[in-house]
Amino acid sequence: MKIVKRTGDTVDFDGDKIFNAINKAADETDIGVDYELSRDIADNIEDEVKDLDFIPDVEYVQDLVEDYLMQSERRDIAKCYILYRSERNKIREQGWEMTELQRDIYEKKYRFQDETFEEFLDRVSGGNNKIKKLMKDRKFLPAGRILAGKGLNEKGYKVTFSNCFVTTPPEDNLESIFDTAKKMARTYSYGGGCGTSLGNLRPRDAKVNNAAEYTTGAVSFADLYSVTTGLIGMKNRRGI
Repeated sequence: MKIVKRTGDTVDFDGDKIFNAINKAADETDIGVDYELSRDIADNIEDEVKDLDFIPDVEYVQDLVEDYLMQSERRDIAKCYILYRSERNKIREQGWEMTELQRDIYEKKYRFQDETFEEFLDRVSGGNNKIKKLMKDRKFLPAGRILAGKGLNEKGYKVTFSNCFVTTPPEDNLESIFDTAKKMARTYSYGGGCGTSLGNLRPRDAKVNNAAEYTTGAVSFADLYSVTTGLIGMKNRRGI
């Protein structure tokens, strides 16, 4: 006996999932769980599904659960079950309930173009239903660059799955200083952030052997790296 999941996969029918779902809804009521009722409904639905001449999907079975609960004396369980089901549908369509700030971060940093929340979860989970469910239930989330970039490499985008990088500190010469800026620019273009040390650079007014005669110091080159950060578009996020 089979059932079609929302992903389109066909799996074995498991009556215990109905039993557990009803108990979870019942636990939210003032009276509490009714194991006998949950077992009876689960068994009745399993018998009903056996007689079908087609493979039902999850929505069909959940409709049966609602019907049986509404016909029982525990309308309070039916109400909780229907509300929970509605909330799950809302999450699938619109995503988690978020504050204005959370929604802004999701839209600007992590959502790719106009993908739905379900498509966002599919992309980031790589099609792994276990990971997708953990994310949907807010039990697991990968790092920000994975949320933003996972799957986009398959679309031809150059991305990184790491949030932060330590760039090799520049040596005390112009070639190395600007080479570090180049490395930072490339890292930013992939979406990563950079950190480095300027401890190798001479302090301001130290003598140099070129037309300047004296160096402008490590802080002035920090300004160079700051400008580099600002120049490279990073979809509203800071590099450092």
